[in-house]
Amino acid sequence: MVVPIVGSDQRVLGALDLWSDRPDGYDDNATELVMLYGMAVAASLEGARLHAEIIDKRELDSDLALAHRVMKELLPRSTPQLPGFDIAGSHESSHSVGGDYYEFIPLDDDRWGVVIADVVGKGIPAALLVSALRASIAALVGHELAVRAVMRRANRFFHESVEDGKYVTLFYAVIDPPLRRMLYVNAGHVPPILLRANGEVELLEEGGVPLGLFEAPKYFEGYVVLEDGDMLALYTDGVVETADAEDSFYGADRVVEQLRAGQAASATEVCSSIMQAVRRHSGAVRQDDRTLVVMATP
Repeated sequence: MVVPIVGSDQRVLGALDLWSDRPDGYDDNATELVMLYGMAVAASLEGARLHAEIIDKRELDSDLALAHRVMKELLPRSTPQLPGFDIAGSHESSHSVGGDYYEFIPLDDDRWGVVIADVVGKGIPAALLVSALRASIAALVGHELAVRAVMRRANRFFHESVEDGKYVTLFYAVIDPPLRRMLYVNAGHVPPILLRANGEVELLEEGGVPLGLFEAPKYFEGYVVLEDGDMLALYTDGVVETADAEDSFYGADRVVEQLRAGQAASATEVCSSIMQAVRRHSGAVRQDDRTLVVMATP
């Protein structure tokens, strides 16, 4: 006698297979009894599966909470007070935890390094890669290397240390506040937007490929001088690639519009305005980490 084990959704989970050493060994009462037993087995199996799923979810929630804490510790708690600059930064994590990261690094001769990056991946692996990247960049800039040399060595570290298919887009700049000069390398990152006081827009694209893709790519430096009234926005793709209900991206053009609208406002106000606009665009769904840094020269 074979009796199916049927779950609550009418899906067959298995079967009870009984053998008798006598012909006609099972009557109707035996069949009903075994079917009743099959229902109890189905309930037990579903209960065990549900318990396992609850445990898996708790472990996942614990991992995500740990990743959130790691990322929170890696992000700056404040922005530097640089003469002639007004700076603000904002970061919003997605529920799945991405690999956004930004930092301000004090250098010799009153210069400052600025980093914004996006590591491919989610969760604990992305948080660990961000932590390793942060340590690598901090060690490299301490050796007073040229900006492009920092990128070459950071790429070598990433290429040799992580599995194939992992990479990071990164923008690194060194700012000389007294002269308002900025040397930068863009390693495959979404290009920062420089809005000039006269309304012209420049994209900071000079650089090379994302870190980790190739063994020894070449990187090139870009150079800009910030004038009075200029405004610079550094951001990750979670800002411009946030989609609305019609799958339309927020886009860089809207960032430019917000910068133009806020040319008379503070960096904090502009940063807040852009992030609020992105949230309105996406509605209740937060699809990716969002990081934005606004630097103004009032």
